[in-house]
Amino acid sequence: MEAWQSVSNSHQEYVLRLSARRVRPQVTLFRDSRYIRKLNSLLSLELGTLDLYQRCLHLPERQKITKCLENHRDNGQQLRLLIIANRGIPDCETSSIPTELCILAQRLGSQLGHTIGCATALKLCENLEQLLRKRYQELIEEAPFRDRNSLHGMLLATNSNLISLSH
Repeated sequence: MEAWQSVSNSHQEYVLRLSARRVRPQVTLFRDSRYIRKLNSLLSLELGTLDLYQRCLHLPERQKITKCLENHRDNGQQLRLLIIANRGIPDCETSSIPTELCILAQRLGSQLGHTIGCATALKLCENLEQLLRKRYQELIEEAPFRDRNSLHGMLLATNSNLISLSH
């Protein structure tokens, strides 16, 4: 860094000039912050839920499942945007729900008999919605104020899914 002094009529002026060889520091992404990790964990759960609902589209309650699927697709997109807005990197590659569990839900109807299989798959979806509701409630309490409305909207969508599945 170079500095020099120039004198004008009534005051002294210092001008700082950066060397042309100086490299700008890279922007730091705070993807390792606790809040970003929780958002990514929730995104992972949403992605797993999407997979589960897609595998349950063969059930007679297709209309309910389709509505839940759309809500989770929207929630996943909003979570990605929140993570980016908080200078994090969305982890869209991992799902917190094992593929085997999703396949199990898909095949329950053929293995346990249609009625029992459908009821069991829907109960699995309902339990997952309850877990998501709990995670959203916990995250809302520690989220920055600017993110709370978005998270609250996602919580409302999850509550709507729970109501839809229970009727």
